[in-house]
Amino acid sequence: MEKKSDEKRLENIPLVREFLDVFPKELPGLPPVRQVEFQIDLIPGASPVAQEHANHLRIILELLRKEKLYAKFSKCDFWIKTVQFLGHLVDSQGLHVDPAKIEAVKNWASPTSPTEIRQFLGLAGYYRRFIKNFFKIAKSLTIPTQKDKSLQVLSNLHDLFGCFMDYFWS
Repeated sequence: MEKKSDEKRLENIPLVREFLDVFPKELPGLPPVRQVEFQIDLIPGASPVAQEHANHLRIILELLRKEKLYAKFSKCDFWIKTVQFLGHLVDSQGLHVDPAKIEAVKNWASPTSPTEIRQFLGLAGYYRRFIKNFFKIAKSLTIPTQKDKSLQVLSNLHDLFGCFMDYFWS
């Protein structure tokens, strides 16, 4: 009975196979990944870990330079505390909404039709993980999108939208 290895091998990754000249066989002195891992939630002032990380970074950059692979430092950031990524801010405290990205939601004009309500809820729903009870708050805005609702419900749409925005930003 043969045991198949569940170990993932670097050579089995399609991208690595395609660019063999860039990966570890060509960089024999590359430190193993476990030595390069760095946690973002370290205790401030933990200099030995930061110094070790700086040494590993220096080694990797030197190895890349020997292989004629260069980093453009104007496009690189090191030792930053907050990173913007896909409309969010990532820091040692976790994931946060990027204030620049929510301006579109804040400045959204009051919807006048069920289609515009759906468009707004789709955009606002992207940030639902940051808003407590988002679905309870948004439920009032879904009522006018239903086909059998009267024009009276649509006439109250501006008020519903205003209430939603008040809850949304509080």
